[in-house]
Amino acid sequence: MPQDRNSGPSSRGGNPGGGRRDGRGPGGDRGKPRRGGDNRAAANPVRAETYESLKELTRGPGFRIDKYVLAEKATHKPVRTEYRLTREGLAGTPVFSRLADAQNAATEKLPEPAPDAAEETTPEPIPVEAAPDETPPSE
Repeated sequence: MPQDRNSGPSSRGGNPGGGRRDGRGPGGDRGKPRRGGDNRAAANPVRAETYESLKELTRGPGFRIDKYVLAEKATHKPVRTEYRLTREGLAGTPVFSRLADAQNAATEKLPEPAPDAAEETTPEPIPVEAAPDETPPSE
């Protein structure tokens, strides 16, 4: 039986699978979570400073689409992106998460106003007709 040049345990710690006797493997405890539920990152969440950016993307006949971005100051990574449609004849400014949705809404037909509101503002005149027994005076 030939002997190894080095006497003593092999470089793998003498275990058949390699690694250390405590079961952490040849890399130690790198890449594994800590034991005991010590999760310090979740206990102290750090709120990053942010900034807002608003720029006009598209302008057409009677509408405008603006892009609103909320981003982190340090990394300039966007936290939230919105597309806002401003259109003549629409009450308010609808907000979309996708630019394609905002573009489709900009070119759709406008919803017609409620007919109840139009009737209340302009009452119809009642026609006055002559009674059938009466004859118009003739001269």
